[in-house]
Amino acid sequence: MKSRFSHEHDRVSGCTAELVRFFEKHATVRLYNKGKKLDLLYAGENVCYLILDGVTVFYRDYDNIALQTVTAPGILGLGNSSKLLISGYIKTITPCKIGIISTDKVYEIIKENQLWELLALHMIKVANRLFKINMVNSQPTTYPIIREQLKELMAENVEIISNVTAANYILNKTNISRSQIMAVISSLKKGGFIELEGGKLIKIYHLPDSY
Repeated sequence: MKSRFSHEHDRVSGCTAELVRFFEKHATVRLYNKGKKLDLLYAGENVCYLILDGVTVFYRDYDNIALQTVTAPGILGLGNSSKLLISGYIKTITPCKIGIISTDKVYEIIKENQLWELLALHMIKVANRLFKINMVNSQPTTYPIIREQLKELMAENVEIISNVTAANYILNKTNISRSQIMAVISSLKKGGFIELEGGKLIKIYHLPDSY
């Protein structure tokens, strides 16, 4: 029997897929090649993107920091209301099938179908993710940030792991210089803590708390 915690975790994990099912029938679905950049303002409207197939990454506009990898089924832009345009964009990491729907229509669907609980659960997921990013990137030294980013990379979708070097992954998600990142990664590799092939992370054996 699942514990109450496991049940709640499953519900939070599944809320996004449930919302996608409600929104997809009202969305304009398009296919995009790898490397396509999509703004949260589309044809003059604030929009949500439904990731129906493939892998995308959400970036902040002002510093181009990668905040989140979003895989299918996923949603980007639910907080992108008509009064507040989120400062960011998404980029496709693989060929993607994406649904586009205005935020006005999204909230109309939520209201008609009383989806407020699902919306709240989804936004909790987003808030938790942003809190974790802030905690990791506010470390006083660079090594703890790099260590956590390596752990995140190892947990990513295989498309990310196999197509992005460890250094570029960390560079895209932090304000740490390439030279600092390369120095730490090189040291960890020489110490036998990680395995790299062509700069791509193959395995983490052990990451010390300090280095």
